[in-house]
Amino acid sequence: MFDMFDKESGFVRNVVNEIVRECSFKRLQINKNFATFLTNLHLLDPTWDIQEDFLCSRGRVEDFVKYVMEELLTKQESPKIITLKIQFYFVCNQQYSPMIVQTNRDSFKKKIEVLYKDIIECRKLETIFGVELLYKKMAYYMTLVTGLGNPTEPRVFAEALAALKSILKEDYLMEFIKLSKTTKKDEFQHFNNIVAGIRLYNRHLKVGGAGIPNLPELLYKGTVTIKIGIEETLANIKHKSQILTFVIRKNYTIAKTTRGYNMEVKFVGTRQQTDDINYMKHLLVFFKQYELIVKDIMKNVEEIEEELEKFYSEMKELLTLAHSSIHKKVAIPAEIVYPIFKKLWSMWEKFQNKALLLKRIITMMTNLQTYAIQTGYQYLKIAPIKNYNEAESNNFCLRSKIRRSYITIIKYEEWNELENVELEYLGFCPWTLMQTDGALIPGDPSMGVAEFHNKYYAFTCPEAFQEFDKNPHLCINSVLELARKQPQFINLLHLTKNLEKVYHIKNLIEAKADLRAYKDIGTQTEDHIVKSNIDLKYHWNVWDLKRLALTTAALSHSRTKACQSNKTTSKTNIGNQTYSTEKQVWTQTRKNAGSNGPKPSIFMYGLRGRRTDEQFKIDLTLPYK
Repeated sequence: MFDMFDKESGFVRNVVNEIVRECSFKRLQINKNFATFLTNLHLLDPTWDIQEDFLCSRGRVEDFVKYVMEELLTKQESPKIITLKIQFYFVCNQQYSPMIVQTNRDSFKKKIEVLYKDIIECRKLETIFGVELLYKKMAYYMTLVTGLGNPTEPRVFAEALAALKSILKEDYLMEFIKLSKTTKKDEFQHFNNIVAGIRLYNRHLKVGGAGIPNLPELLYKGTVTIKIGIEETLANIKHKSQILTFVIRKNYTIAKTTRGYNMEVKFVGTRQQTDDINYMKHLLVFFKQYELIVKDIMKNVEEIEEELEKFYSEMKELLTLAHSSIHKKVAIPAEIVYPIFKKLWSMWEKFQNKALLLKRIITMMTNLQTYAIQTGYQYLKIAPIKNYNEAESNNFCLRSKIRRSYITIIKYEEWNELENVELEYLGFCPWTLMQTDGALIPGDPSMGVAEFHNKYYAFTCPEAFQEFDKNPHLCINSVLELARKQPQFINLLHLTKNLEKVYHIKNLIEAKADLRAYKDIGTQTEDHIVKSNIDLKYHWNVWDLKRLALTTAALSHSRTKACQSNKTTSKTNIGNQTYSTEKQVWTQTRKNAGSNGPKPSIFMYGLRGRRTDEQFKIDLTLPYK
């Protein structure tokens, strides 16, 4: 619907074209806008070193395209790619939501454009039938474009035609068709708004309005139903997020080292177990993003509900004004009544626009649910958990061991009094993000909040704050480095601007060599720890041991048997003679024979020399002997 691709620079378009071309070779369908979205996120990582000069960066572009193709082919159903898909889907719908209504109306007008051109391009009406036909076309189009009923129904069409004829007399219709095309379009739109307002006013008086639904009441019920559905979805998402958070936290433990604290995997197992933990971390990222999107949709529904209440009160006041100005009056100047009708239609059009937005929201919720099913959460086997939603109780408060002037600790009571202040990383602990390579564990503001460079951070435990306090730049840069390698965190944690600021720095984290400590240690061994012993069965050759092992293994599958045959006193030779059973046999086929039937011969008598038509046939066929 909306082309994100066309708005990008030529450099990005070239990269996207390469990706789309490779996808077509691999028979992989990809949305060009999604490829653009994915490319922009990956190019925030300067390690790709792709410059504006496309030809000079050709080799690096090929590596980048190969990497993206591998991500799309091998991880198509992974939570990581699905998270990027829902981010792209929501960005498109949220960014272009003001255009959705207008686009919907324009597409509908395009379907009935032929009828509109037929009305506007009409220049001559020679007969009464032509005048009546133009009236019908105008009434039909007005009913369709306003959405006030089905014009194929006789009552709806009759009301629209009567309202049109009441404001557009035949004399003015003749003048209308002679106007210029631009003026005619403006006048026709003017008539359309007035006719729609008249029909809405008649519906209010219950003397008309056939086919017009009670849109305000339907929208009120619709918003209530949608809110209930969104709340249920949100509760389900939070339930799954809490379970995943609990499971991930139980798989990590904080270990104290000589340099401080580290988070380590508690159960070091097979590679499959490590992959399962990583899968759950990506799955948690998806559900956190899903939760944020649903909350944003809920906020939009609440805004629509407030606007609908405002529209309803304005509509009520407008109908009261129309009733006092029009009802039971014989003649009313057009200058007074026409603006009321136009305002009435304008207000009703706002209701229709909100109905389109609500319909779009329902579609979005359905599609997001489809994405959630694709993650495969329903196939996870997690043992029943008790009290997973209860926070770990602690009475710790954040304290800095080394007083630093650039870090301020805000107490929980003071934090609650602050307004319009948000935690960085949506309140997730930055140290845990760094240590676990992407586990979204929420911080606990009740222990206090750390302020660093006018930004606020919450932590899961005092140990996390102590490590952050030692080197906050390392922790923050580690999160940015994580977002470079895993782009699903960029939109989730709102890191786009931060990554753009540090784009010129390729290595945000400097790798430091481990310092080794050396000691002088002396050892002393005994002269003879083990008594001397000569083993006569010792084999120095490895092949002797292998041969013995093979023999022993073969004997383990063998067994001994003995048998005795009957005694024989004598032996004789016996000879056998065979003979041939072949003999000559002759066969004779039957002799050839044939038959010949009689040759038919018929004579037509009376074809010549007679004036009458009494001809007949004479059979001259000879019988067969």
